[in-house]
Amino acid sequence: MNSLPYQPHSDTSRAAAKKARQIAPKARRVALWLIEQAGEDGMTDNELIAAMVERGYQANGPRARRIELVRADLVTDSDRRRNGSTVWIAKGQPKKLF
Repeated sequence: MNSLPYQPHSDTSRAAAKKARQIAPKARRVALWLIEQAGEDGMTDNELIAAMVERGYQANGPRARRIELVRADLVTDSDRRRNGSTVWIAKGQPKKLF
């Protein structure tokens, strides 16, 4: 999770990836905390995005952070849907992140 993708031919893409690398660790912690706080109700990606935007994050990052949390086995699909979207829940007790 130390490397975020960018387009090698694009200076702006490379700069955005560098900035995202600095922001991503804290954003992952915030995303996990929000999903944990939702408890068994969980959160959809759209709900997570809205909650993170309220906290000053850009709308294009929360889904990527949730995907990282799923890959790290900290968040899982609840097998429920809300408004046609997957409801994500935290797995087990809070853990140290990355």
